[in-house]
Amino acid sequence: MGLPDEVMNNHKRFESELSIYNELIEKALECQIIDPDDMNSLIHSGMKLVSSVSGKTMKISKILIEGIFLNLVTLWESLVEKDIISLFMQDTTNYCKKYGYELEKCISWDLAEAILIGDKYRDFKLDDAKNILVTDLNIFNKIPIEIKKIIEKMCVIRNQIAHNSRYSYNKYHKEILNNHGIKKGHIIEPYILLWSYKIEGNKTYLRMLFSSEKSMIEIYIDILKKASQSMLGNI
Repeated sequence: MGLPDEVMNNHKRFESELSIYNELIEKALECQIIDPDDMNSLIHSGMKLVSSVSGKTMKISKILIEGIFLNLVTLWESLVEKDIISLFMQDTTNYCKKYGYELEKCISWDLAEAILIGDKYRDFKLDDAKNILVTDLNIFNKIPIEIKKIIEKMCVIRNQIAHNSRYSYNKYHKEILNNHGIKKGHIIEPYILLWSYKIEGNKTYLRMLFSSEKSMIEIYIDILKKASQSMLGNI
């Protein structure tokens, strides 16, 4: 069963947007808004400002990096939602079997969206697809497990940026900072971690998959691109 044009177009737009964010990050690096080496120094000194980094520069970097990262996660979540709806409208049989509905096999986008989302916010998880899509159309099964795990970690970072609560920070420290050997008590904000590179710590978390010459936020962009390409069977 071939993939519908809507899905192919979803991924084409998604990967095009990723390229734009990559270019933006490269320009920020060229302008040396802040040097990744300084970020590494901050991490290993427990967030004590190094001489070359001013408070104003740090604020600008925080706004830029965290803003880009939030947009990246939102872009991914939007792709997941669009793909699930686009594929569900092609074949509703698995959903009907699981939940006891009677629907035509093929339905319109508007009806598919109304059934799956309605007038409420829904945050689709990758595992939701198995309860909605027929096996032949479940392209989420093609994403390698290690990629899925890293995307889950991205959501932990996103929640810390967006909510900055005690709960979100505890989860961020447990699932993210501990992977990089950050000492307990060192409060490392997400943008510091995202802008750094060659981080010491758990080699299996990110470095086994991607070049250590990139900043972490660039690596996350690579991860999202690989996820998208795997779903289409391109890797």
